[in-house]
Amino acid sequence: MKTTIELPDPLFKKVKNYARQRKRSFKDLVVEALKRIVAEADSAVDEPEWKRCFGRFRGSQAETRAIQEIIDNELSKVDPEEWK
Repeated sequence: MKTTIELPDPLFKKVKNYARQRKRSFKDLVVEALKRIVAEADSAVDEPEWKRCFGRFRGSQAETRAIQEIIDNELSKVDPEEWK
């Protein structure tokens, strides 16, 4: 499918230069970027709220799990009745 988008000139020039340096087309870079954005958004649906707000630790799943366990443990101590 073809479409038209408007980009700021400085961004367009940077992307064109980036593509040229890597011997890739502008279109390939745009498609790759959009795929990454959509994949990230899809995977974010299953992530805990704190990861969506503050980001995740790249390449350190053990630390991310440990943080989530601490959060879950602390939240389990909270009595929901106290907040009413």
